[in-house]
Amino acid sequence: GRGELVGNTAPGIDLVWNSEEAEWTSLADLSGKVVVIDFWATWCGPCVASFPKVKELTDHYADYDVVVLGLTSPQGKHYGREGEPIDCEGDQDKEFGLMAEYMKKNDINWVIAFSEQDVFNKDFGVRGIPHLAILGTDGKVMHNGMDPRDPMDVKVERINQLLEAAGKPHPGPYGSSKDAGNEKKVGG
Repeated sequence: GRGELVGNTAPGIDLVWNSEEAEWTSLADLSGKVVVIDFWATWCGPCVASFPKVKELTDHYADYDVVVLGLTSPQGKHYGREGEPIDCEGDQDKEFGLMAEYMKKNDINWVIAFSEQDVFNKDFGVRGIPHLAILGTDGKVMHNGMDPRDPMDVKVERINQLLEAAGKPHPGPYGSSKDAGNEKKVGG
């Protein structure tokens, strides 16, 4: 996170659980897709407040090669909608198991994953959460230190540029209708 991250291959992240039940063990398993990493935790009020923006971004890219990944780490406690912590210290499986109901109650439609590395990931320069990083299809960090609450048009423009550079289709600018023929086809 010392300014050497952008333009270089993303630091290793070891995924220990994900809501898709996919056999992803690292970011390399998502190669070929633009990956939007939202570092967050259940106890983080600003993270939870950003969920509508993350959902909007996920919906915008539903039919494209983009994975929105809500990345956290085992915290030892799980904070549900009621705000009371559930003790999970020493029981990661319990913490993972609570996530399905949490996702349902919070209308989360993006992938949630837990990593071995702390959510305050030093390699990504995460000093506070929420913290957003965007990886290109080649696994390189192209944007870092963003906030999921940043304007949609800014995030969409950056993601569309990465999809276009990879020769992949993308939706038109934010606010345009995908159904009105504004989808940008690349390479054909």
